[in-house]
Amino acid sequence: MRLMNLASRGSLLTALLATAFIGCTSDSSSDGSTDTTAGIDGEDGSDGQDVPADGTDGPSDDLCGVPADAVCSPFCTDTRGCPDGDVCTLNGGAYQCLDAGPQAFGKPCNSEALCAAGACISTDTDGNRCLGFCRADDDCPETEACNVTVKVESGDEVRFCGVKPKACSMFLQDCSEEGQGCYLGDPDPVCIKAGDKETGAACTSSNDCSPGRLCIDDKCLEVCNPRTNGADPKCDFKCPGRQANLTGYTDIAVCTIKDETPPCDLLAQDCDAGKACYQTVDGPRCRDAGTTPAGQECGSNEDCVPSTACVATRCKPLCDPKAALHPQCNDATTNCPALGSSGAGYCDQ
Repeated sequence: MRLMNLASRGSLLTALLATAFIGCTSDSSSDGSTDTTAGIDGEDGSDGQDVPADGTDGPSDDLCGVPADAVCSPFCTDTRGCPDGDVCTLNGGAYQCLDAGPQAFGKPCNSEALCAAGACISTDTDGNRCLGFCRADDDCPETEACNVTVKVESGDEVRFCGVKPKACSMFLQDCSEEGQGCYLGDPDPVCIKAGDKETGAACTSSNDCSPGRLCIDDKCLEVCNPRTNGADPKCDFKCPGRQANLTGYTDIAVCTIKDETPPCDLLAQDCDAGKACYQTVDGPRCRDAGTTPAGQECGSNEDCVPSTACVATRCKPLCDPKAALHPQCNDATTNCPALGSSGAGYCDQ
């Protein structure tokens, strides 16, 4: 499995298949064509779907976690089940009733050893295994979690039960298995396959980075504890340089890498084309220009269009706090509180 997007707490372990699901081959007729005449109930060749009591033509757009046109569902066998001896699984990205095999959940599988339920999924660490479908952790056994996501050919994602990762400490990096590191999970940090990228390297997911680092703003940054002066890792520059939107984690932040680029002028906006001057932890610096206009919601200064700043989750025009009037504001007499020691202020409107 390839692990991705763990910078936020709600991320999942993601498995990307290079090929179709293993062992999913539909029954064929004697002339080699696919046999689609048998109904779901295996009796009369109809589509096997019950007509709803409300008189509508068919199921809703999303019935029991599968598309409305799916032949069966692994979640509601009372309305979209398979005939005896078959299992509702995935074949080429579509839900189909296929022959059930002898392999139980967690057991090895292939085209000769089919799964009794679920689907045969190719994993990085354990090879091909029978995994159970899920929509949430409650669909999985106590020792597992709904943490494996597989992309099918249509681009849709289907989730399966996987082993619950071991809880760990971001600071101690106390994972016992070789090749693993401790990264943010939901609700606590967990042990997963570790990357090897060092501080400052470009990244797309936290476990691209070597242990003790997180992928924040597409860059590997070292973790630190903003609440302690104890044994937790210290930063060469600042902690927290960025809070990194780590919702729920009050004792984990990331160190800032000192910005060596020259300062800019917030009021003059003297950056190159496509850039804008924003207030950062290192002072005013040129960054890629944002697109959120004044008055709209924002998450950081760099979300906002040039000559504005993100104040109280809104982009607000910049102004000169030393000036008597502020033509940048809706009302030129509006207050212009200073933004720290940056030399600029914002329209308090």
